[in-house]
Amino acid sequence: MSILRLLLQHGAIINGANAIQRAGEYGRPDVLKALIDAGGDVNWVLDPDSTDPDLYTTARPFNDIQNLYGTALHYAASNGHFETVKFLLDHGANPLKKDSLGARAGERAQDNGHPEIVSLIESRVLATHE
Repeated sequence: MSILRLLLQHGAIINGANAIQRAGEYGRPDVLKALIDAGGDVNWVLDPDSTDPDLYTTARPFNDIQNLYGTALHYAASNGHFETVKFLLDHGANPLKKDSLGARAGERAQDNGHPEIVSLIESRVLATHE
């Protein structure tokens, strides 16, 4: 974490560098907190049609499926990181946002066998519509 803080102090790119997605993928709410506190957007997702060459130097597809990019919530839900999903939802992650192929995080969790995460996401969606 000290290296991350040092990088952030010296202007490391947060949005556009896939840092938030990687923290979601590996279940690191501590890293997510540092990135969010430094201005990271929990709902940022790479636009696969972008012509910005810098985005493709650091971004890699979601679950190694070509042209599949999602938010940190997609990555955390797909990989079964319950506490990370909860953290992201608590910090403004949009459970209805679709990835680049049109699926929501709950659908990615379902596809990868994480029913407890599906339930958590569904409960948050219902709570926001009451």
